[in-house]
Amino acid sequence: MLKQVDFLKKNLNEDQAHDLLYQMNSKIYEDGQLIIQQDQTVSSIMFIEYGTVEVYTCFEEHEFILDRLHEGTVINALAYLVEDQMYVSIRSKGQTKILELGNDLLAQFMTEHKNIKLEIWKLQNNLFSTEKKYPLDYIIKIPLLYVPRRWKHTHYQEMLNRRNTLKNVVFRIIIEIRTKMKSGRLK
Repeated sequence: MLKQVDFLKKNLNEDQAHDLLYQMNSKIYEDGQLIIQQDQTVSSIMFIEYGTVEVYTCFEEHEFILDRLHEGTVINALAYLVEDQMYVSIRSKGQTKILELGNDLLAQFMTEHKNIKLEIWKLQNNLFSTEKKYPLDYIIKIPLLYVPRRWKHTHYQEMLNRRNTLKNVVFRIIIEIRTKMKSGRLK
């Protein structure tokens, strides 16, 4: 699961990955329980250990489900590093277990592993310099069970990743609209 996050994949051996996994906070959410609220500051990287979550937003008084994410998916790997806010809400669909890599654990781990600290700083510098928002910040891992029969697993995974990139492009426009509406420049 950790190997999906680039700055961890490049710098963790198997023992370090296991150590980090077992030190993470875990929480079980019941069906419909809110996990992350829109406009909340991102405070951790989340890993879905089991279950499903719904990513949704409300626009013009209507709720839109943008995605359903399953076990193995990583949430907030980029937004966490720049302490961005959430542009969507996430709730559990059925019972779901989430592992969280928060500030204290990551700071401790960075102190013990200087190579990870350097990699994170490089990534943060890159994210700050581009100033791009990642409103749908997740690394999708789709279980074989959810892959349509006519698709190969790898092709379906690649298609979902491309789709998520396109959704981010569209959602950046929605963020601009919301910002203008809040400031009164758009009615």
